[in-house]
Amino acid sequence: MKTGYKFRRQETIGPYIVDYYCHAKKLIVEVDGIHHSDKDVEMNDRLRDEYFIENKFRILRFSDDEVKNNLEGVVIEIKKECERE
Repeated sequence: MKTGYKFRRQETIGPYIVDYYCHAKKLIVEVDGIHHSDKDVEMNDRLRDEYFIENKFRILRFSDDEVKNNLEGVVIEIKKECERE
C-alpha cells in the first residue's frame, strides 16, 4: 500500500535524527525497539517529542514488534495521518 507521499529515512531535524520523515506533511515516523522502554531513553524520547511539537511537526511512534507483526496496520495509520489536514 502506497501513501503517495515521499518519506526520507534517517533525516536530520534540528539536533535530532528521525527514522522517517515526510516533508510535505511535516510528519515524523519513529520505529522504537525494546531499548525505548528504558527510563533514560523514555525521557530522551519525551524531550525529542517536545522539540518536534514545539516546531509544528507531527509524530507517529510504532514499536518494532508492530512493524514486524502488523505492517499493513502500521501503513494504514501512516496513510490516515498523511491524509489529515
